[in-house]
Amino acid sequence: MQENLDASHIVDLLKAAFGETLLGIVLYGSQATGHATAGSDIDLAVFISGKTSQQLLWDKAQELACHFGKDVDLIDLKDATTVLQKEVFQHGVWLARIDEMACDLFETHVFSKYQQLQEDRREIINDLLSRVKNG
Repeated sequence: MQENLDASHIVDLLKAAFGETLLGIVLYGSQATGHATAGSDIDLAVFISGKTSQQLLWDKAQELACHFGKDVDLIDLKDATTVLQKEVFQHGVWLARIDEMACDLFETHVFSKYQQLQEDRREIINDLLSRVKNG
């Protein structure tokens, strides 16, 4: 995680916005992996019980963008694709795990879904590779 990123500000703002529905916050992308440049955005995923509005996510992303002077992408982790969820967990950094049990269970569920996805599409990928190889 980039040293100049004030994680406590992110956590405080999102806790205030989502209240008791907020279960966890993950920083992902270049800021989490240490590959951020001066122009890199900040990618955040919230894990929330229930549903949240896209408007609220956008509003909070804009508040954070103003604070950090960088673009901020803020997603509801449950609404992301299985592949994105897996990438967030595999390469991201938890900024807050408010409900550790829920976070652990969801992370395990995501990796299980991803493994099933890989198995389901293995035959399709092998068929495609065979067609490309055989012209």
